[in-house]
Amino acid sequence: MHANRFWQGLNSNAKITTAIEFDVLLEIPLQLCHDDLKPQKRLYQLIGVVNHIGTINSGHYYSDIRGANGQKWYQCND
Repeated sequence: MHANRFWQGLNSNAKITTAIEFDVLLEIPLQLCHDDLKPQKRLYQLIGVVNHIGTINSGHYYSDIRGANGQKWYQCND
């Protein structure tokens, strides 16, 4: 799933800074699934998040990922 965090207008662009809260489990409603591809399992577990710090003109991306044991989170940042 992708949350667009940048806004583009006719004469200006901006970064959307409103915080987003979400659970580690996501259930996709059947209404959003294509008729030919109705999955039997619609429950997904969060395993990573990509973050951006900075402005719309410059910045840095890094990610937070869940370890194999599912308990500990790691930040991947160069």
